[in-house]
Amino acid sequence: MNIPQPQELSQKERKALFDRNIRLAEWCARRYGQGQLSHDDRRQAARIGLWKACMSWSSDGAALSTYALRCIYNEIRLACARERVREYADVDLLVDVLEDTSMPTPEQVLAQREQAVLGEALSVANRVPHRVKRATAADIVTMMGEGRLQSEIAQALGVSRQRIGQVVADVRAEYSRAAAREGGE
Repeated sequence: MNIPQPQELSQKERKALFDRNIRLAEWCARRYGQGQLSHDDRRQAARIGLWKACMSWSSDGAALSTYALRCIYNEIRLACARERVREYADVDLLVDVLEDTSMPTPEQVLAQREQAVLGEALSVANRVPHRVKRATAADIVTMMGEGRLQSEIAQALGVSRQRIGQVVADVRAEYSRAAAREGGE
């Protein structure tokens, strides 16, 4: 059987090779690159790989399907790599935007949020009823906002750790009631 060399194949013969092996390309698209590319992108890359295989296949080597499998896989792998480069380009753009000095840095945003939460906790602590001096509740909330442990706060204020736990529970309960009231309005 005399199989013509790739240079000798006509456009019609190349198209016939492509059509006979399209199921191989579909199988590779389902099998490789999942989670990195959409199915349509994988199918497109697989078909490009199959076309390249049909254009460059030589009959003195392996069978077309064996050769095409490697070409298809390589093309899907390259498409995945191109997609990762695009994602990194988006990240680089984000980094450029974040480095803009007119915008607050992530650390500044976190510090602003911590200040807002601490301020809200202090206002809730000032509304804690009975048994607790308002100044003490505010002091406890402030110290906890600084990252101090309940035992350290108890020692600094001269009360028991259990008392600090009670005050914290009262502040949390008042905070929950205040949030419920604001959510119901």
